[in-house]
Amino acid sequence: MLNVNIPEKLLDEKYIKLIIKAINDSRGQLHEHLLNRGFKTNNGRYQDRWNYLFDDVEQNFKNTGFKCYIVNRGPLWSFVALFDINSKTVYIIFRKSTFLNINKNKELNHYARMFNSINLRNIYPKEPIAVQGSFLEKNITLSSLYSYINKQLDDMIGEIQRDANLCVNVLFEENNNRLTSISGNIASYNLEIKKSCNWNEFIAPTIEEIIDTEGIIENNEDKLPPIDLKIRKRKSKDEKKDGIVDEKGKNNKKGKN
Repeated sequence: MLNVNIPEKLLDEKYIKLIIKAINDSRGQLHEHLLNRGFKTNNGRYQDRWNYLFDDVEQNFKNTGFKCYIVNRGPLWSFVALFDINSKTVYIIFRKSTFLNINKNKELNHYARMFNSINLRNIYPKEPIAVQGSFLEKNITLSSLYSYINKQLDDMIGEIQRDANLCVNVLFEENNNRLTSISGNIASYNLEIKKSCNWNEFIAPTIEEIIDTEGIIENNEDKLPPIDLKIRKRKSKDEKKDGIVDEKGKNNKKGKN
């Protein structure tokens, strides 16, 4: 087991915001793309969305301390893996529901497991892994499984798979065309989440939410009870003079008595 230094939030704030920007921008780009095509059907738009998202990630992380690796998983799917050169951490992006379903459906050959085997090697070496009924053969040995995983990683990310100390899964959720949650997660080969960092604080509110908030503030202001300000009335010059005369008159009467 290596002495892996795990950052508190798993990624610096400025880079979290770059990923969030890619997610949000890709949504708008896909919408514009569909409008321009003018099709009455939207077949294949799921893949189109990820093409925009991965392209935006690659553009956003240019001239940073990250390398972007284009990973091909057959003719129908490719994705971008981010590698932080300084911390030697690999970042892969999923919808949260997809990540959970990979484990639920026992997709043992999925690249998510291959990438998270980096954590198995460096952080959780004693973590038991599913071998029986695996994608290779029954009663496969652990050494054979490790050899298979290493070959898969070599094919996907080359030499960095040996340099990588950590794999972080970036999981996000959307609802009503907006990003609702995002987090960084360290998982085992079995995709059991061991450490999770909530990044929701870095999601900027939408224009609609800002407008709604302003409406709430205005409504609350309307409900506030009126403030009764007791304003002291200033006396005019004539009233002041009359007061002085009256005071003098009182003093004179007291003197006579």
